[in-house]
Amino acid sequence: MKNKILEKVLLKTGIPDLPEILSGHLSPSELQSLMLEVYNQQSGSIQISKTYHDYLKNRFVHPSEISQLDFLKFDLLALSLLPEDFRSIELSPLAPVGTCSTMGNVSQKRIITTSRNTEVVADSTNFLTLECARRRKAELKSDPRSTSRIKLCSSHRLIRGQTFDPEKKFTAHFRIFSLCTAGRDEGHLKFETDSLKEHISVYLDIFEKIFINSNRELEFITTLEGIANENNIAQKINLDLSLAQNEQIYKKIPLDLNLRGEFKNLIEYLTDLESLNYYLNINLLEFSTTQSSGGVVLPVRSGKNEQPIGNVNLRILADTYWQ
Repeated sequence: MKNKILEKVLLKTGIPDLPEILSGHLSPSELQSLMLEVYNQQSGSIQISKTYHDYLKNRFVHPSEISQLDFLKFDLLALSLLPEDFRSIELSPLAPVGTCSTMGNVSQKRIITTSRNTEVVADSTNFLTLECARRRKAELKSDPRSTSRIKLCSSHRLIRGQTFDPEKKFTAHFRIFSLCTAGRDEGHLKFETDSLKEHISVYLDIFEKIFINSNRELEFITTLEGIANENNIAQKINLDLSLAQNEQIYKKIPLDLNLRGEFKNLIEYLTDLESLNYYLNINLLEFSTTQSSGGVVLPVRSGKNEQPIGNVNLRILADTYWQ
């Protein structure tokens, strides 16, 4: 059944079988040329004010509410946990038209199709499958008996055409970290089982690094105290569990660190903090210089002899994630 907008278009043109004519009588390249000319003519009359209006109204073009820095932090964490034989690749924003509908049995109406016989990537796993197949084919050409496996991954931004419930905070475009493995059929589902186990293991490792066990609060605080002592930093830790925000599968708890010491020691502290086996989303780094701590922090020992603490203050506000 044709939708109302399509029925209106067919009525305007006076050609009731226009979709059938365009899809059945024109080759993909001919249809592409036609659509390019249509959009070229339409764009010639568009004013800047309309472009701005469309930007405000079009849900496909709005930026993500999550900062780019947060995405980069996650990507670096995920890539650092991958087995060495995985290769990370940067995918094109576009895939061949029909990639999702042919490989994932998804309606093309839910995909953003372009006028150049391509579609905006809506599922990077399908796209990775194509690249794995290309690399596997090239490998078999040089060694028909090859049993090596092609392992690829990518962190990619996807966009979907269907409407989402805004109250559930779903957006038209989002980022996912995906894995794909290709290899020879080894019988008894061995290849499939091995690959699935490896993929699940990678994701579990990522979750373990991101989330702190709710029963290990003391261990987390002791770790922070340890790196402060190692760098001769005075530190006050405020981890207020009463401010925890309950999400679907985790709790987000704000962390407030007040530190004082020599500038170079504070930098070393930050380096050690970044290398911890915990995912901290830092929202604020604020340096200041003062001759006194104002009651915020107290002197500590470095682990050898008591050393001057220094007069550079650093405040860190971060989010921690607990399960």
